[in-house]
Amino acid sequence: MIKFTLYSSSISDPIKLKSLMRLLNTVLSARSRRRYCHSVRVGIYSAILADTIGMSRRQVRYVQMAGLLHDVGLSAVNDAILDKPARLSADEYRIVKAHPDIGARMLDFINLPDEIVKAVAQHHETFDGTGYPLGLRGEQISLQGRILYLAEVFDTVTSDAPYRDASTIDTAIDTIMDMSGRGLDPILVNALLDSEEITGFYMRKDIVHFDDAVLSLDFHKSLTLK
Repeated sequence: MIKFTLYSSSISDPIKLKSLMRLLNTVLSARSRRRYCHSVRVGIYSAILADTIGMSRRQVRYVQMAGLLHDVGLSAVNDAILDKPARLSADEYRIVKAHPDIGARMLDFINLPDEIVKAVAQHHETFDGTGYPLGLRGEQISLQGRILYLAEVFDTVTSDAPYRDASTIDTAIDTIMDMSGRGLDPILVNALLDSEEITGFYMRKDIVHFDDAVLSLDFHKSLTLK
């Protein structure tokens, strides 16, 4: 981790940024290819949403980075818990719930931009205040954090997991709509449901070359990578 600080002085420098992402890409992929692919998809869905609602190019890139790194705190959690094919115990769930704060601390340590750190810290806060770790609600949650949570929910329900099969797209849409105004920001829900790019990426997500998608840090390129 100390070596990561070599990249902290100018995160906007394309060479340093690409080197940092290549390193993090290698670490995350080696731990769990399934969770790594989830993070790449969350990054791309998040970037599409950020672009759809008119965020700047820099903000879109930061949101994509936050999506890629949102679960980095899970590196502190045992695989036996993360891959458990049954309901977690109360103690196991308490351990998992610490990962947003752990991840944010890791990224803050290497001096990533505050927008990225805050989004990672808040990616399990919910619009109605029932999320964690702080129970923030509504606009107390950063826009980036709200985007990440929606992207994570969408990818989670449309992907296989050790404890359940992926939902169909129709079921996923029903789930998202049911959570609108409760767990999820309704404005962002409408943006997701109206986005042809979200639908397009969902339809071809299994053929995207994810390692290239990470290094491009440009969701438009990610949508065309094969």
